[in-house]
Amino acid sequence: MALAQIETDLALKYSFKLYKITYTSITPSGESTILSGAVFVPVTTAALPLFSFQHGTQAKRNEVVSNKFLFLYEGITGGIGASLGYVSCIPDYLGMGDSQLTQAYLDNKTSAATVVDIILATREFCSKNNIILNNKNFIGGYSQGGYVTMAAQKSIEEDYSDKITLTASAPMAGPFDMENMFNGLLASGEYSSPGLPAFLLYAYNTYYKIADLSAIFASPYAAKINGLFNGSKTIGEINPELTTDLKLLFTPSFFTNFLENKNSALWTAVKQNEVLTWTPKSPILLLHSKADGTVPYANSEKAAEYFKSKGFNKVTLMPLDGLDHIQAAVPATLAMFAWFQTY
Repeated sequence: MALAQIETDLALKYSFKLYKITYTSITPSGESTILSGAVFVPVTTAALPLFSFQHGTQAKRNEVVSNKFLFLYEGITGGIGASLGYVSCIPDYLGMGDSQLTQAYLDNKTSAATVVDIILATREFCSKNNIILNNKNFIGGYSQGGYVTMAAQKSIEEDYSDKITLTASAPMAGPFDMENMFNGLLASGEYSSPGLPAFLLYAYNTYYKIADLSAIFASPYAAKINGLFNGSKTIGEINPELTTDLKLLFTPSFFTNFLENKNSALWTAVKQNEVLTWTPKSPILLLHSKADGTVPYANSEKAAEYFKSKGFNKVTLMPLDGLDHIQAAVPATLAMFAWFQTY
């Protein structure tokens, strides 16, 4: 199959073994915490590249690869990666899998640490189990995972270049331009998946103490929020419990005191978690559908424009046409692997 300028005929060569690992990372406050993840290891004695894949938004704690392995999209991605010859690791994230904390949804530093730490933990796992790694390291992710991948690349290049040499990165269909996306979302008044902005505000309020939930969410939704985001429900189960009319989901005072006040605690948190704040060093492939109504294509356009404005030209923006956010995930992922194979 050919996708735009990338040929996506992939030769799956290896059987693989699956492992669950736990490792130490950090919370948004910098405290040490234990996270879980999965590692897919090709059955071969050859020296292998390492690949970390970051999954999209999931609110239900046990809906993770370390628990269900190949029964999720990201698990299949890990399996394809291993079959192609990559030692593939997939972090569950803070608040997912074994972690009982609130998920730090779209939190820059925590997202980055999750990836850096699972890469280092996977290296240690390989060393202890006589699995040989070469010096190539790849990262990729879709949706929330695209944002997490971008945050991880920034952290690796700025703070961990002595420990991790990044070969290439594929942040796909992520909310890279947080401020403009948030402005556009709430200005539109309607959103088909209200669980997503609600999840972001719940997470930011948990870790940045923006306001009492009743000052953010209108009745009757304020009373439901803690129960919706306690790790027991998927976004698909949460959406029907809310309203797609954001003017009814959030309080009038929230719009006045927080959205319109660019000095509010909310905007301080949003700006603190922007990822378009550095000049990359490693090649980047941005894959995004122009028909994406969940995370608009403009996010990837802005990322490409920003990086090029900083003099970084090793960024490629590849549009996919006619696919919604969910439909684009598989072809984007196959194109990511085909691109990785060129390195």
